Amino acid sequence: MNEPLTPSGNGTLPAGQNSGLLPSNQDYNLPFANQNNDASSGGGSFPPFTRDHFSAGPDSDCDSNDDDDFGDEGFPREGGHICRVKLLDEVLKQLREAAEATEVQQQHQVSLTPKTDDPWPGDEGITTETEDDSVPYTPPSDTSSQPASAPQPTALPQQPATTPKPAAPFQPAATPKPASANHQKKQNKHHNSSADKSQRAALIAKLKQKAFQATFNGVTLDRNERLKIVAAVALCESGSSSFTSQNKDTEFSEMTQLQVSYARIVHIGLSYGVIQFTQDCGALGEVLKRMQKKNPSKFAEVFGDNWQQLITLTTTGLDVHGVNYLSGQAYWNTIKDTQRGKHLRDLARQKKIRPSDEIRGKRVQPIPVVKGGKPVDIWEGEWSKRFTAAGNIPDFQDAELQYAVEGYLNNTLPFCKRNNIRSGLGLTYVTACYVRGPGNMNIITHAAKAIGVSVPFVHTDDERKAVHYIGTRNKNGATIAGKKVQGLDIIRAKDLASDNSGLILPADGLAAEDHYSTATYTDAYDH
Repeated sequence: MNEPLTPSGNGTLPAGQNSGLLPSNQDYNLPFANQNNDASSGGGSFPPFTRDHFSAGPDSDCDSNDDDDFGDEGFPREGGHICRVKLLDEVLKQLREAAEATEVQQQHQVSLTPKTDDPWPGDEGITTETEDDSVPYTPPSDTSSQPASAPQPTALPQQPATTPKPAAPFQPAATPKPASANHQKKQNKHHNSSADKSQRAALIAKLKQKAFQATFNGVTLDRNERLKIVAAVALCESGSSSFTSQNKDTEFSEMTQLQVSYARIVHIGLSYGVIQFTQDCGALGEVLKRMQKKNPSKFAEVFGDNWQQLITLTTTGLDVHGVNYLSGQAYWNTIKDTQRGKHLRDLARQKKIRPSDEIRGKRVQPIPVVKGGKPVDIWEGEWSKRFTAAGNIPDFQDAELQYAVEGYLNNTLPFCKRNNIRSGLGLTYVTACYVRGPGNMNIITHAAKAIGVSVPFVHTDDERKAVHYIGTRNKNGATIAGKKVQGLDIIRAKDLASDNSGLILPADGLAAEDHYSTATYTDAYDH
């Protein structure tokens, strides 16, 4: 084994140490090593190696031990120096800082983009944290005249001659070349003028002004919002089976005068569907006309051959001897405070009222299920079954919702606009009151006066307080601001204030409730 080669200060082999391996005084360059032979630069720190066997190249097909493959050429030997560079964290940090010092944020310079040597006004002294949040960021020093020092290599022990063929020499990444002082000055030329700083200061001052606030007048009361209100009323009026729900003249047969003043006196007839469209007031007839218009063949199939008389009965009414009023409830409202009205209430309380004393308007009369048959009330027997079947047909369900909006909710909007009722709860309660009679809409304003809030309403929270107050009254009847309120109106207020439907108030409470714009309380927005 030959003696190891030792590099000289200029990268040549000293005399007497070539051992015939390399020509004397032949330069032996180490392209990646520091060639200075002083202690401070770490010169001469790379251990040499020699190898007695030829190392075949990666693309060679020959066996490195087969001498015959080389013909008459001399038998070469290998020699060199081995080193491995270990990059310390400190060196990486220096490289990163050198790169940051010359980094350009954009290709096109923007005058309001500061560089590291041009802080924003008022930002002097602010420290920025590095990837390690515990170590403050220190701005890099000027690198234009002195580049960062190169990484120092670490020597490895001498490799024995039997070591397998070495890998290709390690080529360290070149240190980023820092920008020259002139280049950096050119990059920042837009950021150093006093005029530019003044402009940036003016921009910051403008940004600190009060932000623009758009005026919000409320949610548009379009058809979809109106349907939400109608749905809340429907669940309150008719329960879960909304489209098929039937109230079979229970005001006459089951209620007391504490609930309605005309109990056991006036026949309201069939109340049907999502809003309990009543037979006596003509609402049921309006729904039936819309059903027939939407799907004529299906309507005739469901209601049979006497469907035309059914529509006539529930709209214009039938001519009946001795009956000169269309609506029995409307007639009752004209006589309830007269001597005759008081007499009828006394008979009803004693359950002594006679059939001839009962009040039936022209719309609440019996008719046959089939032509030529026996007349029966339409809330009885086969008629009732046919109304249930109609409520399960999608076209007829659409007709119910259409009239609920057009025949009830829309009629309350002038009143709501005059009194600035804007909340979902307020609109829903007024609509529920209208279902039981237009005069009942004033209950909410009477309640407002009773609790001392302004009318027209100023805050939607006052509407909630008024409805809540109504719901806490005695459900058997009460007086609010000197006006009598029936039990059903009190029960409706309690149910709606709790919002069991989830359609009136959002889950997070009144603060997020929709407030409607009264400017949209017209038919023009009902689409």
